[in-house]
Amino acid sequence: MSALRAAAALVFALSGPASAEEKGVPEARAVSPSGAETALRDAVAAFVEANRSRISGPGALEGLRQDLRALVGELEAKAAALETVSARRIGLARKVHEALVSGLAGAGAPGADAEAAVDLAFRENMKARREGIEREVMCWCTTENWTRTLAGCAEGCAEEQKGLIREWLAAGLTDAEIVERMVAHPKGGSRVRAVPEATGTNRLGYVAPFAFLAAAALVLAIVLRRVIRRGPPDRTPVGQNGEAPAPDDVDDEIGRQIERELEEMER
Repeated sequence: MSALRAAAALVFALSGPASAEEKGVPEARAVSPSGAETALRDAVAAFVEANRSRISGPGALEGLRQDLRALVGELEAKAAALETVSARRIGLARKVHEALVSGLAGAGAPGADAEAAVDLAFRENMKARREGIEREVMCWCTTENWTRTLAGCAEGCAEEQKGLIREWLAAGLTDAEIVERMVAHPKGGSRVRAVPEATGTNRLGYVAPFAFLAAAALVLAIVLRRVIRRGPPDRTPVGQNGEAPAPDDVDDEIGRQIERELEEMER
């Protein structure tokens, strides 16, 4: 029974303490707008300095395409962490755009190339975010009946939700905030999440399988350890004609010994 207690303890340990939201603890306050802008500009300046040798010259920015898109994504996430007001995030995004264009041009990239490269990075990042959200949200169309995500639904009924996602992205909301709005929508509800939120009792659904696997491994380890410690029987088993038993007979004997150990643990 100690193994079962260990499994139960593991479930609660993996479930962890309640989140700050569940405890009613307020979130940390955002930094001042000027502080957020400075932090983002510093990140842009660091990127430009680190890639200065790859920036100058016609067409050079094509080689930085993926790096620029990744940088824009990182800076948007940082802006969301620093600023809680969506309208201000839009302002910060504009500042990042300006700083990137200015920094790339200052490092030797043609002005038109810098503008085009930064525009493309912002568009690709927005597309990646939109597609990611569409994979997290279920289509609420009655025809689909909650069987497909927006990404997997090619029907026209999904356009309403896809339009809302585009609208909310343009308004400066984060991915998590958009999913929350979908849940709060009159047509939404908890079923709109493609993956249930890991909070409250739902958390057990995530950790219980791993806990039971761990408990099973613990029981097996205990049994094997006892079998190994006990060692072979006092006399070597022999077959019907006095010869050594077949390997299958030895395996059967070990299996019966393990069964006896399990029975003893259940008592």
